[in-house]
Amino acid sequence: MAEEKKDALATISIETVHFVDRETEKSSTLTDTKIAALKELILARFDAEKEAGRLAYVELQRRLDVLNHNHEEMNKRNAFFLPRENFEQFFADFGKWRDTVNAFQSNLIGKISIGVGLVGVILFLLSHYWK
Repeated sequence: MAEEKKDALATISIETVHFVDRETEKSSTLTDTKIAALKELILARFDAEKEAGRLAYVELQRRLDVLNHNHEEMNKRNAFFLPRENFEQFFADFGKWRDTVNAFQSNLIGKISIGVGLVGVILFLLSHYWK
């Protein structure tokens, strides 16, 4: 009986060792598989971030091209307009010129009306006293 016990214990201990070895190997394989999967996942994330950066760069370049094109078009359209400072200077100068012309016209009209009035008085006097 002691030998049977010894044999039973030896068999159990070998199976236990094999069981522990199999579980260790199984967990090691799972750990290696998990490590490989995590490594693949991390590499995929890095690749995705790199691709996202490249796509963002391409989109930024596209927007910059559109912005530059719109800026160029705006400059072409605005080339036909006066800057505000030039317009205000022209308006002030035009106002001074218009005031000068109006003053000249008023003086001229006044002088002409005096001349016409004098001619009228002279003609009246001549027609009255010339008889």
